[in-house]
Amino acid sequence: MLKKIKRTVCRYILMAMPAWLCVQGVCLATTTCVDMEGWQTIQVLGYGELSKIAYSPIGDRVAAASSVGIVLWDVERGAVDRVIPGEANGVVSVIWSPDGTKLAAGLRDRTIRIWEAKTGVLLRTLIGHTNLVVSLAWLIDGSKIASGSHDRTIKIWEAETGTLIRTIDGHTDYVSGVSWSPDGLKIASSSFDQTVKVWDVESGKTIRTLGRLLFRALYVAWSPDGSKIAAGYDHNSIQIWDAESGSLLRQLVGNPDIQFIAWSPDSQKIAAGPKYPPVTIFDVATGAILRTFEVPSTQVLSITGSPDGSKLASGAEDRDIALWDVATGTILRTLPQPRGNVYALAWSPDGSMIASGDRDRNIKIWDADSGRLIRLISGHGSEVIAVTWSPDSRRLASGSSYSENAIRIWDVESGTLLRELTAGPNAVLLVSWSPDGSKIAGGSSSQGNSLKLWDAKTGALLRTLQAHTSPVTGAAWSPDGAQIATSSSDQTIKIWDSETGAVLRTIRGHSESVRSVAWSPDGLNIVSGSWDKTVRVWEVATGTLLRTLTAHSSSVRGVIWLPRGSKIASLDFHGGS
Repeated sequence: MLKKIKRTVCRYILMAMPAWLCVQGVCLATTTCVDMEGWQTIQVLGYGELSKIAYSPIGDRVAAASSVGIVLWDVERGAVDRVIPGEANGVVSVIWSPDGTKLAAGLRDRTIRIWEAKTGVLLRTLIGHTNLVVSLAWLIDGSKIASGSHDRTIKIWEAETGTLIRTIDGHTDYVSGVSWSPDGLKIASSSFDQTVKVWDVESGKTIRTLGRLLFRALYVAWSPDGSKIAAGYDHNSIQIWDAESGSLLRQLVGNPDIQFIAWSPDSQKIAAGPKYPPVTIFDVATGAILRTFEVPSTQVLSITGSPDGSKLASGAEDRDIALWDVATGTILRTLPQPRGNVYALAWSPDGSMIASGDRDRNIKIWDADSGRLIRLISGHGSEVIAVTWSPDSRRLASGSSYSENAIRIWDVESGTLLRELTAGPNAVLLVSWSPDGSKIAGGSSSQGNSLKLWDAKTGALLRTLQAHTSPVTGAAWSPDGAQIATSSSDQTIKIWDSETGAVLRTIRGHSESVRSVAWSPDGLNIVSGSWDKTVRVWEVATGTLLRTLTAHSSSVRGVIWLPRGSKIASLDFHGGS
């Protein structure tokens, strides 16, 4: 039986800098950043009793080692794509091949099995270990697999044939982790025998043993430049070793119950996280803590920025709204949501209030400074998935899921319903108020490839913008209201004249559906987020691509340009919902 999804570690991190860190969900990048690189998020998806998870190389799927087998999770849809049976007692470890076409797993029956990821067809079974296989590492070229087992051995396998190449024997207790050197010539292993060992792959001989402490070594990770090895121990410390000499370079004292360690791409920093927040970033050279991130425990569903650009609000599956300081990446305040996921957020133009739309079918108005709930607006018959403020902060427009057929306009002070705009049956996916307050743009899932513009005062339909060849997924007014940018599943962005409805420009460059679009405060550029996992910045006048930000490891579902113009916030699908 499918259980409720449970996520336990590092669901998202808000950051200003450094650019290499984008662990999950919300990434904040300065517009001067040419390329953002992050690493895989640690999380658990519930389907049976889970032990480990692994993201596919391109981030579109998650494989979870489960008591029922391998659960393949489609990130974009947030649904189980396939369950590969794990025989009698299930799977304890799982990894993807570097090209994302295969899965390898260690089973409780002591075998390693390799499947074709797309079809679930079993390709081969590797037999040789005499106890649980708890750690697997695939060589970057895909040719070999290293396995670490409770039988105290490391085995090297030919990935294509399943042939056992070598058994490395030397630990006196469980092998808990294995990691290839970047050149593929050596392997580092961690063990409950309190050591980390470096092995020559060709001969199987020990090159060196990295210390002997009084604590079990639980994790091991080779730095990307090959010069250092990091090992995590069960007394909450991380040891950094010189990979060549074996000398201890540094000890980093982390949080209790460390569950993962990960290197930055430049090998200068390490992130370490426990089973529960926070996550700590260390400077490897000095051992100094650069930053500690308090990480909310569930997936981010919505974001909005304050008018002055100093704060962000994020809505999550854990039902809370978090207010963040953009400069420091810290949570300033949490607004508790007793019921329902927060699907939509909008900060009032005057900066005093935040509106939230959630699963309990209500719109909530919060005092942005105190966090106090000011007003509860009821009237929708299903989840509220879109909210937008009028420029004077006196009215709200909202849309909901399913078949309510309308965009609703509310008086914020009284909570009174002022008007309904017929948007077409099914979910109202997007609502956007023009900067001068005279018009509202909106679209529903039934409208397909078009966007409608209404007179905000009378409710009259002014025009329908129709030129996309697939559904419109996002819309944003230019700061002066003269133009509208739309994103679409047809992989394009279109710039429209808001008065005439004429298409001024079509921007192409994304390789998959474009899910969100936002204008720069000066109106010269736009930013877009796509299922191709990129955030792109474009010059509006020419359609020229100015920059591609590649921090996300899964499809980007939302982007906003913070008011001061120097930062962009983006939200991805990592982990599904």
